[in-house]
Amino acid sequence: MAETKKALVVRLFAEHGGALQAFLYRRVAVGLSAASESSRPSPGQPAPFVQLGADQQVTVAEGAWPATPVVVDTQRTTAWLRRQVMFENEPLDRVVSDFNRYARKPIEITTPTSGNLEVSGVFATDNSDALIAFLRSLKGVHVEETATRIRVSQDQGQRPRE
Repeated sequence: MAETKKALVVRLFAEHGGALQAFLYRRVAVGLSAASESSRPSPGQPAPFVQLGADQQVTVAEGAWPATPVVVDTQRTTAWLRRQVMFENEPLDRVVSDFNRYARKPIEITTPTSGNLEVSGVFATDNSDALIAFLRSLKGVHVEETATRIRVSQDQGQRPRE
């Protein structure tokens, strides 16, 4: 029987607390490198490794190793491989942060309370028009688009509705 090759995708999100995601069909051991001064084991002790299985991730944080694997939605977290971003009840500031990695024109939140708006949807990373249309559909949310950026604001005291 021929062995099927399976992909291992590893992605590190420094801006989201150091989440290390691994998506695979087999198991992998994840550990800190010997160059990591703050997490080096005592002399004579082996470096601790964490076993990750399919659809799991660990969050790497200063002084918190070994980390505990958690189950993730692979379709959602690998959407970037299909040039998509997927959100389910995510705060707008996180959506903007993720979307700005791909967008040619950065999105800027100009009203601090707007960052707390919850967003759900699937958007193409190479087309900001759908996200802009969604934001414009929310009552009390204003979108100003210039040649170099997109500014999102919200009426004070107004809670947006679809």
